[in-house]
Amino acid sequence: MTKNILLRAPALFPNAERGQCDCNCDCACVSAPSRPVANVSSSALWRRADDLYGLPLAGEYRIFCSPSSGETAVLDSFAGEILNRFALPLPICDLPDAASAEVARRLAALGFLKAEENCLCAPPKTSASTLSAWLHLTDRCNLRCGYCYLPHLREDMSSGAGRAAVDAVFRSAAIHEFKRVKIKYAGGEPLLRYSLILELHDYAAARTEKEGLSLDEVVLSNGTLLTEKTARAFKALGVRLMISLDGLGNYHDIHRPYSSGRGSFEDAAKAVELALASGLAPTISVTVSSRTAEALPQTIEWILERGLPFSVNFYRENALSASRSDMRLEEGKIVNGMLAAFKVIENNLPRRSLLGSIVDRANLSYPHAHP
Repeated sequence: MTKNILLRAPALFPNAERGQCDCNCDCACVSAPSRPVANVSSSALWRRADDLYGLPLAGEYRIFCSPSSGETAVLDSFAGEILNRFALPLPICDLPDAASAEVARRLAALGFLKAEENCLCAPPKTSASTLSAWLHLTDRCNLRCGYCYLPHLREDMSSGAGRAAVDAVFRSAAIHEFKRVKIKYAGGEPLLRYSLILELHDYAAARTEKEGLSLDEVVLSNGTLLTEKTARAFKALGVRLMISLDGLGNYHDIHRPYSSGRGSFEDAAKAVELALASGLAPTISVTVSSRTAEALPQTIEWILERGLPFSVNFYRENALSASRSDMRLEEGKIVNGMLAAFKVIENNLPRRSLLGSIVDRANLSYPHAHP
């Protein structure tokens, strides 16, 4: 009698033993592969064996055979879906849950999955230890920034969705062996959901303590709703703050007015000072367009005088901002504004690296495997 392997979803069929097969096949079925699963690497790339072929059985079951490994197995639909995921090279650690990974390891132990060697598809190793996630708490905002890509619908993230998102982030961090989770609370204007920020912070902090990870959190805000109470709470909780400030006075206002049309610079600048007074040093996010490039040196000087970290980002046209042609990046204005800003930095050089501050959309805190 041919020995077959009955390979099923572990969470659904944890106790399958010899002779307990319900696939109606004429065989003796066992629930473990004949080769050790412990030798199967979760980080290596695996692909479905080229010589593998299968035939349908009753119901959801199919029987597969690999001549090269000499193994035969009956798979249910769950295991069959996992096998199909490996039509292209994939590391087992990229699967969404432990049950899927366990089935994949058993498939590899059977020889149904083959390890790929020197594959150009292989995800390069990275020394990054932090998994970052952006939580869009609300689409609502009290400003109408010229470059915003959101329609400002009255839509909010629910508490349940927020907790599920945090769970998913921590689940991915565990699978990929990250040491730290970074959560960015964004919008819209996230301070419109201040209570949700506190709730998700508590939830994430509990997960962090339970799973032995570290937690980094930052609120991405326009600053206009910041209060002394809020700033002190963030300081006490270890939650960082990023405030958008695109220029001084009118240069900020032409980018970031209130929905009424009134400028928001005075309130944003007041928020920076309030945060500093509360012991919370905010990072300043500066978006540069052709409207504001000439004022960039004065903006950078204002930031450096307060000893604040910052990032310079360039305007990017989107579907909602396409009509604002005066914001498009004119090479001469941008080059002159950046060179003048570099001179200000040179004359006020802080005792820290500024590469990440002046290179748009780049994180230079660790080596990169991708451009």
